[in-house]
Amino acid sequence: MNTIYLYQGDTGTGADAIIENKDGPVDLTDADVLFLFGDHVIYPIKQKEKGNVRLVFEDMHMEVACIFNAYFRVIWSDTRKETFPGPQLEPIKVHIKEMK
Repeated sequence: MNTIYLYQGDTGTGADAIIENKDGPVDLTDADVLFLFGDHVIYPIKQKEKGNVRLVFEDMHMEVACIFNAYFRVIWSDTRKETFPGPQLEPIKVHIKEMK
């Protein structure tokens, strides 16, 4: 997932993502996951498949037409934190297009 495209005001649209590292999809079983973009935080819904999450956007996320850099923050059960994609990769883009 490089870019998520949405229209301003749309909340029925979600996005699926896979959180992975060099070894493939990450086991999120005992971890908390945050999706950070702009000043927003979304708590993705973890799916049964390893590394799969579902993002659900709400009104407050969709107010401003803009392109945001976004990241997943994984907080492991031992309180370690890890950011995806890692520093060697480009951030995810959330492109909220103006609804005319």
